[in-house]
Amino acid sequence: MPHLEFTVGGPPVSHQTKDRARLTAWKGVIRAEAAKHWGSSAPLTGKLKCTIINFHEGEDAALDDDNMVKPNRDALNGLIYDDDSQMARSFWKCASSAAWSGMSGCWAARERDRRGRRARS
Repeated sequence: MPHLEFTVGGPPVSHQTKDRARLTAWKGVIRAEAAKHWGSSAPLTGKLKCTIINFHEGEDAALDDDNMVKPNRDALNGLIYDDDSQMARSFWKCASSAAWSGMSGCWAARERDRRGRRARS
């Protein structure tokens, strides 16, 4: 099973931002970093699982989950997968950087789906 993991610094840009140039630039940063790790492999087909973690400063993330996730997934269309509609399961987590520093491992097993149920790996 192919696996891609990468990190991008800086705060994410909301899908609903009025600053479209900033949104386009953010998607470009995501896509460029993913391309470094993906190489020349063809886009994946079929159903996929996506996990996104937003490590942020302070107690609360500046963006709600939906608006943080969409630009990230959109940026990978045509590169990592044909279209983000292929996501059969999508997980996201917003966590304070301080709370998660030094931890590693598979986060998907700890995520909850959109209905609040514990996700299964």
